[in-house]
Amino acid sequence: RGSKSASIQFAVELSDFKSVSLSALPTVPSLAVLLSLPPQRRFSAFTASSILPRLLSHFGDSGMINFTMYGAKLISHLCRALGTKEQNILVDTNLAVNRMNVDDALTCGLLINELLTNSVEHAFDGNGGSVVLSITREKKKIKFSFSDDGKGLPDNFDPNLGDSLGLSLIQSFADRLDGQLDINGRDGASFQIVFPKKEEQQTA
Repeated sequence: RGSKSASIQFAVELSDFKSVSLSALPTVPSLAVLLSLPPQRRFSAFTASSILPRLLSHFGDSGMINFTMYGAKLISHLCRALGTKEQNILVDTNLAVNRMNVDDALTCGLLINELLTNSVEHAFDGNGGSVVLSITREKKKIKFSFSDDGKGLPDNFDPNLGDSLGLSLIQSFADRLDGQLDINGRDGASFQIVFPKKEEQQTA
């Protein structure tokens, strides 16, 4: 439903890249990674990428963006697309990192896409609930925390043995951030990644 208009919207947003210096663009995850997502995830994941060009102009070619603005726009889009309001799912956010390396910002956007979509689709069984997302700076590190109060993870869940596509993607994004992933499946599900804050866009 609405796939045609969504595709047109994405094409328009993607054209914004033409006005951005290539040196400021992130080394985005490979197309193969994005296409490995289930079909219903792909558009929102691509949208996480397409929002960036509009915000890059605020910082020129510095390779940094205002993550508070980026995260807010992305989450607003995802909540509308996933129907969180209609499902009585409250999404509470604390985005307290104003400047973030573009590459890391995109990776965090893909994390948000995957985690929020998983929670809305699997955690609440139509009963409503709440999601809390916090991204804060602690000295020279950034802490990404995501949790929901849904049904949690299976009792025998072992993150070290996880073989689902979703968990593999989350771990790959954590690795991309050079971060440590911690998962807790009691009283809902929570995911935390602490990673170093990079001041400039890394180049190959």
